[in-house]
Amino acid sequence: GGMSSVLTTVWLILSALTFGAVHIPLNTLPKRHVELNKYQDKPIIVACRSGARSSPACGTLRKAGFEKVYMMNGGMLAWESANLPVTRKK
Repeated sequence: GGMSSVLTTVWLILSALTFGAVHIPLNTLPKRHVELNKYQDKPIIVACRSGARSSPACGTLRKAGFEKVYMMNGGMLAWESANLPVTRKK
């Protein structure tokens, strides 16, 4: 828990319209991307804390056949610094 879980998580924000986000640690993405198959034809925005882990995650998803994969530049740090809304689990 705590900060380490935040640092190893890739946020896959599945749609710009619905703020449903799936949290999948980068090292489990090669096995768990099948959980996203129902979104294969929809845009997937990949975001991590700072942007460093988003690129390899995008590559993994593209190799798995996801075509509309986008990386959020600057990650959640940039999102929060722009004062955009963040939903945190209670």
